[in-house]
Amino acid sequence: MLSIMELKIERLSIGDWQRGLENVRIFWEHPPSEKKIKSFLAKDTNVFVVAELDGKQVGQVIGYILERWDSHPPMFFIYTIDVAPHAQRKRIGTRMIEKIREIWRMKGCGIAFVFTNAENPPAMEFYKSTGAIRPNMDDVMYDYIEGEPY
Repeated sequence: MLSIMELKIERLSIGDWQRGLENVRIFWEHPPSEKKIKSFLAKDTNVFVVAELDGKQVGQVIGYILERWDSHPPMFFIYTIDVAPHAQRKRIGTRMIEKIREIWRMKGCGIAFVFTNAENPPAMEFYKSTGAIRPNMDDVMYDYIEGEPY
């Protein structure tokens, strides 16, 4: 178990773009440009939460607040959650989920959702352990790709 002093979890803002870019480079093969990350962080509906352990970046959650066109409250889409291999199984992912839960509640979101693959049992167990439910066993996702995806 980690002490609170060792682990720092916070939402990044536009002024934190360099930290965000450094963090993304840990987890993404094709990180965004400076312009893209600044644009992302400039929007209040985009959420980038990072975890630092002993001053080193070890995790991230990237998500979006999605406005609804109907009368329902907005939804929160967890696009990605990543924890560095050496920092896994230390409740860092759980603490990041707790942080983004605070954010989506403050923004009035009525539901949050995340996609994973049935072939990824560790992710499925993690989401269940943090309170997520799988409402439909038959959900299927399709992609529409225009041009190069990256």
